[in-house]
Amino acid sequence: MKGQRGKTPRKKFAFTGTSVIEPVEVYCRIKPADDSNNVCLKSVGDNQVQLMIPADGYRNAQPREFLYTFQQVFDETSTQKDIFDVVSLPLVEDLIAGRNTLLFTYGVTGSGKTYTMTGTPVDQGILPRCLDVIFNTIEHHQAKKYVFEPNNQNGFRVQSEADAMAKLQADIMPCPSVVPKTPKKDKCEFLKNPRLRDKSKVEGVSNQFLYSVFVSYVEVYNNAVYDLLEELTSDPIIGYKAQQTKTIREDSSKMMYIHECKEVEVKNPDEAFHVIYQGQNRRRVARTALNESSSRSHSVFNIRIVQGPVDQSGEEVMHVGIDGVEANSICVGQLSLVDLAGSERTVRTKNMGEQLREAYCTIS
Repeated sequence: MKGQRGKTPRKKFAFTGTSVIEPVEVYCRIKPADDSNNVCLKSVGDNQVQLMIPADGYRNAQPREFLYTFQQVFDETSTQKDIFDVVSLPLVEDLIAGRNTLLFTYGVTGSGKTYTMTGTPVDQGILPRCLDVIFNTIEHHQAKKYVFEPNNQNGFRVQSEADAMAKLQADIMPCPSVVPKTPKKDKCEFLKNPRLRDKSKVEGVSNQFLYSVFVSYVEVYNNAVYDLLEELTSDPIIGYKAQQTKTIREDSSKMMYIHECKEVEVKNPDEAFHVIYQGQNRRRVARTALNESSSRSHSVFNIRIVQGPVDQSGEEVMHVGIDGVEANSICVGQLSLVDLAGSERTVRTKNMGEQLREAYCTIS
């Protein structure tokens, strides 16, 4: 798994005789072995692993050993909480401070990527813990819903209280959904079962700002980007239309973003889980020789925290252009959590046809 923190100085690493700034931290988690008598990898200290390749009498006449160094190595006894506190909690701190950060899991199918990222209700992974910590931290500093609104250009604007209330009223009114409803028996595991919440908080929240949380969910499949939260419009003849590919654009600050990607404002972790579940039901999966339900795409779950200065009452967000507040006073931080598709060789998955083409797009 890898984490990247935006605009944060990192320590220097020597590389080919030149001192460079390394912005990426790489961590290694060792999955417990099914057969303890056939282990070829073990941790050596806090930041190294030893790979042991036995002699096979053909290519490897002699056993060989390799030593690899990481930022930190988590052995078989490391818990989900251990990994979150070291790898992800600093990224949440950066997110609250308005910085952009990235974390992705990388490995072969069945290596534990999705488990590390998601976990279970009683043994949560990185994603649900991030949501818990975020809402624990801004619990008493949240802006009212719909006060912040995406401007469709990778930024946000502040709505008046009247406009926000009107949109909230319209949201409450019942209306037919354009997305097929999921059977109740398939309800999200994190909503159906009691879960053990992470109670951690981070410092850095100011009483001078109010915060809102927006989430989006996309997948990269065959070198194309799809919005997993896009509402599927219906056609009287062909039924629901297929998802449309999204384009990647550059905003006024030279930052890349996915154009017309739906962002959903959430006020608590449970609302976020509803969004996650909706997106996961649309992810492309298929059976391979290594996994009964293998992800065929890379998924990216984005969490954006928008913060704006409060007015004199200390209860509302100042309005840009009305209260003399400049547009750049709205601060936006983003945390991208990426669950990559399996990185194994196709000879092991026995992929053919469309799945073989997916694999080549996955590694390109």
